[in-house]
Amino acid sequence: MPFSTEIQKIINSSSYRIFAGDGFVDSGNGLEIDRIIQKEGKNIILSLRVRKASKKPVKIYSFVVAEFILSAPISISKVLENNWLQCSEISYKNLDYSTKKNTLFLQRDQNPYSFQKEYGYIDGSIISEWFTSIKFNGETLFIGAVTTADQFSQMFIKKTESGVVIRVTCQYDGLTLNPGQVVTSEKIFFGIGEEDKIQKEFARSLAKHMKVGEIALPIKAMCCSYYWNGNKISEESINKELDVLESLPERLDLDYFQLDAGYTRYFGDWLDYKERFPDGFEPIIKRIKSLGYKPGIWISPFSINPGTKLHDHHPGWLLKDIDKKHFEGRLTSPFDTMSDYIDLEVLDPTNPEVKSYLREVLTHFKNLGFELFKTDFTYPVCLASKFSRSVTRAQALREGFQFIRDTLGDVKLISCITQLSPVVGLIDYVRTGIDTLNPFVVNVPGLDKLVNEFMLESNLNESKRRSFLNGIVWRADPDMLIFRKGTGILESTLLKHRKMAEENNMCLWIGDSVANMDESTKMKVLEFFNKN
Repeated sequence: MPFSTEIQKIINSSSYRIFAGDGFVDSGNGLEIDRIIQKEGKNIILSLRVRKASKKPVKIYSFVVAEFILSAPISISKVLENNWLQCSEISYKNLDYSTKKNTLFLQRDQNPYSFQKEYGYIDGSIISEWFTSIKFNGETLFIGAVTTADQFSQMFIKKTESGVVIRVTCQYDGLTLNPGQVVTSEKIFFGIGEEDKIQKEFARSLAKHMKVGEIALPIKAMCCSYYWNGNKISEESINKELDVLESLPERLDLDYFQLDAGYTRYFGDWLDYKERFPDGFEPIIKRIKSLGYKPGIWISPFSINPGTKLHDHHPGWLLKDIDKKHFEGRLTSPFDTMSDYIDLEVLDPTNPEVKSYLREVLTHFKNLGFELFKTDFTYPVCLASKFSRSVTRAQALREGFQFIRDTLGDVKLISCITQLSPVVGLIDYVRTGIDTLNPFVVNVPGLDKLVNEFMLESNLNESKRRSFLNGIVWRADPDMLIFRKGTGILESTLLKHRKMAEENNMCLWIGDSVANMDESTKMKVLEFFNKN
């Protein structure tokens, strides 16, 4: 059967509805629900349009854009589970697998609403955020959202006696639909074909629907100093790196030299950097440019530490839990709240006063001469539920990034730990995997290999699975390349990392200290970055 006919058969057999109030709501009940079907070549795009016709408002939790069963003679072999963060796992699962909710560690890696039945959760299902691939009969059924600005989209897949149930939802986050109001779901792509080909068709459709502009060229850059020095950046440490770069027998071929986290005591008090940079950033920026590099800076625009002056002076800017207590944003382990240095609180990106403060910070750094901004720890925005405006979590995050883009103009932006789908079209370079390593276990025998080899292997897997978006939707950043020994990472794994970045035309970053390198390692770095 031709692929287009098979897709049409799936669409014709699928149902659609709304999760509202206490359960399913079909057409009627004061809601007018229309399904919109568009064809793109052999592929189909589905969405729902919902109008509140009666006089009583209703809360909408999720749009069920499609629900259908794949049964014999279709034989499914694997399902792609794609979690919602850049650093979350993405891997193929067997049908007997079910996604388990993280309750202690790495709660941040999952969309909490996707485990709630009022949002469409199917108990015991595989949950995939944004997109999934379903391998059957030697082909791939690809399902994914090609508009991503307003809602988070999920695919729930579960094997039953009747066949494999697939439910595709878009989360409206319990917002109220008022009489006469009209809302639409995201547009969901359905295509069948050879995996690489259908993934690229999805990526091109996504870029078209999200009006993605020209894709940034890959860059070569150096980051100081998390992977070798933690968050201990200072004027002295940066000058040591620049001294060595200046003394190399030939210029190290890089585009950017980026200052990392740690230039202020706490995340959030971004302009209090003169304690660690007593001469300010101007001399450092001038030195960086004199070596032929463009200066970059790290910032977590929406996440701050509780010890900040910002927290003390403007508690009303922070997102809160339902019980009005401080919203803990890191959600990586039960120990996150034990220190003002590692705990995170979250600014509301829809609050005009927050935007005013961030405009002052971002404009200050841009006017100093920074030409690249690395935005990090933005994911907690989407773990909160209430904002100063009535918007979904996806809209809140996108509003924040749209504000950053509008404020900085054509300055280059990199995103780190964040939900990927809402930032499509706003970010130049996107981290697509977990961190390369954990610097705090590097000198712990046994633990260094256990943790860091695992982290880099995970990075490789995650970056490869998302690589079909590279060069079409954004430019992928597979994180820092490490050249030094003694990290616990196998040399063969380091080589695989470098090879993947090179062969896929991704960004190339060095995450080592050149000031602490022996001569042979310096020559290795020069050879790698200067060979092209």
